[in-house]
Amino acid sequence: MKYCLLFILFMFTFCSIGQNVNSLMNVWQNKTASDSDRITALYDVCWKLVFSDADSAIRLSNEGIEFAQKMNSTPDIVNLYNAMGVASTLKGEYFQAIDYYEKAIIRASNDLDSKKNSVREAARACLAQTYINRGILYKNQGNYPKALENQLQSLRMWEVLDRRDKMAVSYGNIGVIYKHLGQFDKALSFQRKCLKIDLALKNIDRQATTYSNIGNLYKAKGDVDSAMIYQKISLQFSIETQNKIGQINAYGNIGNLYYILGETRKAIENQEIGLEIALETGSKKRISSAYVDLGQYYLKLRKYSQSKLYLSKSLLLAEEIGSVKEQKFAHEWLSKLFSETGEFQLSLDHYKDFITLRDSLISENTHRDVDRAELNSEFEKRNYADSINRDVKARIIKVERDREAEAKEAELANEKRFAFIATIGSILLLALLIVVIAQVVKQKKNNVLLNLQKAKIEKSDKEKEVLIREIHHRVKNNLQIISSLLKSEQRKSTSDEVKGALAYSRQRIEAISFVHEKLYLQTDLTNVDLEDYLLDLAENLLFSYDKHKEIKLAVNSRVRNLHADVAVNLGLLTAELITNSIKHGQKSDSEDFIISVDLTTKENDIEFAYRDNGVGDNGGSGIKIGTSFGMKLVRSIIKKMNGEIVENSENSKGFLLTFYFTNRTNE
Repeated sequence: MKYCLLFILFMFTFCSIGQNVNSLMNVWQNKTASDSDRITALYDVCWKLVFSDADSAIRLSNEGIEFAQKMNSTPDIVNLYNAMGVASTLKGEYFQAIDYYEKAIIRASNDLDSKKNSVREAARACLAQTYINRGILYKNQGNYPKALENQLQSLRMWEVLDRRDKMAVSYGNIGVIYKHLGQFDKALSFQRKCLKIDLALKNIDRQATTYSNIGNLYKAKGDVDSAMIYQKISLQFSIETQNKIGQINAYGNIGNLYYILGETRKAIENQEIGLEIALETGSKKRISSAYVDLGQYYLKLRKYSQSKLYLSKSLLLAEEIGSVKEQKFAHEWLSKLFSETGEFQLSLDHYKDFITLRDSLISENTHRDVDRAELNSEFEKRNYADSINRDVKARIIKVERDREAEAKEAELANEKRFAFIATIGSILLLALLIVVIAQVVKQKKNNVLLNLQKAKIEKSDKEKEVLIREIHHRVKNNLQIISSLLKSEQRKSTSDEVKGALAYSRQRIEAISFVHEKLYLQTDLTNVDLEDYLLDLAENLLFSYDKHKEIKLAVNSRVRNLHADVAVNLGLLTAELITNSIKHGQKSDSEDFIISVDLTTKENDIEFAYRDNGVGDNGGSGIKIGTSFGMKLVRSIIKKMNGEIVENSENSKGFLLTFYFTNRTNE
């Protein structure tokens, strides 16, 4: 039944796309239409065919390039080369794709010297997009230094052009590269930057990709439950936007998570759905990836013939397209398969190939090249920003040269007069020099002692900073372990009361964990960015209750930094109030349920106001007289912060809690 529905959805989508392609082709073939309309129609056709019929996309792009060259339209030529590069990448023809990207870069670079600012900006945008696509190709090949270099070049150009949508794409791609390098915290930081822009721009298609990348990072960090949540959200968004590549990735990732959880049958079911879509699109890399995962699953079930068939297919396809990552995994699992079947020589041969490929992917040279790419990016970023105003600089240089010529003439006229003054000055300087030398010798001795003391102090400060950061990191990891243990017990328990209590405990632990995570990821090790922390905490709660679509959330704070202890208390308090709103505040007939948290400064105090538009509790009396553990906890936290609850006399239709507490920050 599931495959029938998938087939019907595919046919409906295919027919819709086919009709759209036919209408666009009619515009392209209509020679009475304007040149710009014709090339625009062909460009749209090519990109629609890239992911469904790569060969047709390449053929039509070639026709379009010949036409665009007659128009002398660089953006159209470069964009069509990019379409051919992406189509070749999806087919696994990496060397051909690199050739297309190189042609696009050469063509766009020629326009950087144009006198027209609009032409130069268009060329930069074309170059930036080409670097993104070429970086993805190098990533697929396992060449992470070149992949990172291209993505950083692209990001630098989008920042100058102020294209936030494209900056998000670069952030996401950089995060994926750092994930492959094993730098998970750095990767997660870039993915969160990407998601922040995606959410602001309401780009659902991009959100699907970013949620998938974040899910993969949580999987790499061992948090399978969180990874599953993000992957299922990614799959839902990919289906909504009819993004087949996103669906392939989501089904494959969900299959891998089920495999980790020991549910091999579910893993095979999801992986086969992803493989079916991959075969429809003709994406050789994703087909190879699905084959190697299915081979791994069947090996787990000891179905050796099926496992060998899938792994052999994956290896042949990966070698054909030059994908080192899939080759590595295929050799690894073939080695294990032949070991279990007693074919030890074959097992040893594949193991040697696996070790060779693994070491070629992540080696000391790779990390060195990555570091070099990051440093070059910073250096080129400044030079690139300077080059934007090269025309202005050229005029400034000309003016300066004219001034220098005039100054030189005046200097020659005054040289004789200065010569006499210089002679007298030299005699006086000689006398002063003797005095200064004596002082310098004495000062050098003092400086040596001061430098030694300064070096000791700096070393001590650095060691303390590293130690404090490590403490925050370990505390956060330990709290995450406790949270995972509680989650495991929660799944095992059959008692709703016990599950509820464990869920409450996990929320409070994660509120504390968020603070330590923020601290070790930022430069300031004592203060927390309050708005960012409360927003992440609240969104995590909504996702855990699956309420992120039903409930609107607004967190506004004019108080940017607070001491970590105060942030922990506010986090626990906010988590408790949001949980109370989710469980008891939402009306069944309410269309828009809104939760807001506002923090403002009032002279020397801070005002905390929590609101929802739900059932309410008679002006906040429930906080003061409520006997539940949650209400007691809220009063306890407010008391601990020396807070004072404000009476709410207004007849609010929802829940409202306001209290003041003394401002405490580390400056």
